[in-house]
Amino acid sequence: MARYPDLIETLARLDGRPFPSIDTYARFLRSGGYLSETRRGNTSTRVTANDACNLLLGTLTTESPTAAPRVVETFRGLVRLPAPPAKDLPRTLGLLIQLPNFAEFLAGAIDYARPLRNELGEFGFELQVSRSVPAAGLMLRDPLGRRRRIAEWVVDVRRHGAGVGLPEAEGGADRRLIASITHRTIFALGDLLEREEISA
Repeated sequence: MARYPDLIETLARLDGRPFPSIDTYARFLRSGGYLSETRRGNTSTRVTANDACNLLLGTLTTESPTAAPRVVETFRGLVRLPAPPAKDLPRTLGLLIQLPNFAEFLAGAIDYARPLRNELGEFGFELQVSRSVPAAGLMLRDPLGRRRRIAEWVVDVRRHGAGVGLPEAEGGADRRLIASITHRTIFALGDLLEREEISA
């Protein structure tokens, strides 16, 4: 089964930051209750798709490890904007988009990486995450490189109100910081969890 060092090493390789940097995010997220923990300690804890989702969100959405738990909570609760069903989507991707919030979509994509990869074929996708105004969008890319937005998630104003901000937006910065991840990152995390399950 996948362990935290495996997850941190995989994310560090994908992200380009050193292992200790990603590990710092993991420590703050664990203390905030966003990563699984057992009495035996983090190195022997089985990593789930939800853990991978939370650590990916933490490293993707803020430069501040101490702010990661609060920021992850915000992004986990993003809800999808109503939209007509996108046509000609791979079946698994279409089903995942219907899940209640952004965290369930992201964890589901990691958990179902194999069928997603098989169904996408020569297509690809990219998640674009706004780090200053909490929002996320999903772009589908066809084999010719053309992209179309097929889903968008925003703050649930019923839950958070309209004035949600993130650390990158504090101080009056008039800018939108966009972070992106592609299907390759999702597939790598899914492969890690699946490989470790098979070898366990």
